Amino acid sequence: MHQHFFRTYQQAREHFIKACCDFKGELTSIKHPEQGPDGDIFMDIGCFGDKSAQRVVVISSGTHGVEGYTGSGIQSLLLHEGLHARLPAGTRLLMVHGVNPYGFAWQRRTNESNIDLNRNFISFEKAPVNKGYREIADVFEPKSWNADTEISLINEVREFVKNKGLEWYQSALSSGQYEFPGGMFYGGLEPAWSNLTIRQVAMDYLQNTEEIIWIDVHTALGPFGTAECIVDYHPTSKAYRRSVELWGDRVKSMLSGDSHSAPIAGSMISGLQKTYPTIVGAGLEFGTVPGRDVVLALVADQWLHQYGNPASPEAAPIKDMMMDAFYPDSDEWRESIVVIARDVVDQALAS
Repeated sequence: MHQHFFRTYQQAREHFIKACCDFKGELTSIKHPEQGPDGDIFMDIGCFGDKSAQRVVVISSGTHGVEGYTGSGIQSLLLHEGLHARLPAGTRLLMVHGVNPYGFAWQRRTNESNIDLNRNFISFEKAPVNKGYREIADVFEPKSWNADTEISLINEVREFVKNKGLEWYQSALSSGQYEFPGGMFYGGLEPAWSNLTIRQVAMDYLQNTEEIIWIDVHTALGPFGTAECIVDYHPTSKAYRRSVELWGDRVKSMLSGDSHSAPIAGSMISGLQKTYPTIVGAGLEFGTVPGRDVVLALVADQWLHQYGNPASPEAAPIKDMMMDAFYPDSDEWRESIVVIARDVVDQALAS
């Protein structure tokens, strides 16, 4: 199992590409305009099964860059276990590897413009206003990073939670903001390259389908080695009922407060669903480390790319923080998430 999980973008991509070729998938690679630390980077698409099938199961990785290491490992492992060979009649499989290849390659959650892609699929004429983030922006955009900064950040977060409540804090920080380009969870002012490219992929592969089941792999929310299928459907909606048919109690709606995720603006699945209403999708979110450690890693990485030097010696410990937060180097963790991923994908195929 572990031979499918890598710690560099190039290794992960090469392994996925080889699996697609070995198992006779139709492979398309779309080059990103920027470079990774080791050269060219791509969004890669592997398609398996009958091209005329009216039901499609999509498994995507790397929407949040660094989280792609987990998604890539799952994608490659499932192919090596024969997923492509046991597709039900009338169903095809689409794997999108590296939705955000820039963040994947540079071990960042965001893209080349500091955009969180899961906040980028909005109508930019009516971008949401996050008043809460205005109150916390200075705290989460420090001009320096050291031990004192860490302590100050932790104390400030405690004060926010104490004075405003946990729900307010989570929403202010992570729901998405469109005013601070160097800030956290920034949604951008226009569609990003990955947004435009995944829409083209959908146009090429998902037209005229009766049902699209989309599993987008994510990490860092929730207890270590556990998972939930996060949806942004209202519990009374048809899409929510269908997602529960697929994944049962693992489905958690961010709109009803059941999920570890606060409600967000502009997720990829919700954006695509406006064009392809037959999509029923979920973020398959694997828990990693305590939330405090995730936030510290994100703020440190934000500082590194805004004010520091990603090529300097000070970058290495920050990148280690990012990998620990979003891709734990733990056999126990990998074994747990693989069991869950198999189950979630099998449920998508069977229902």
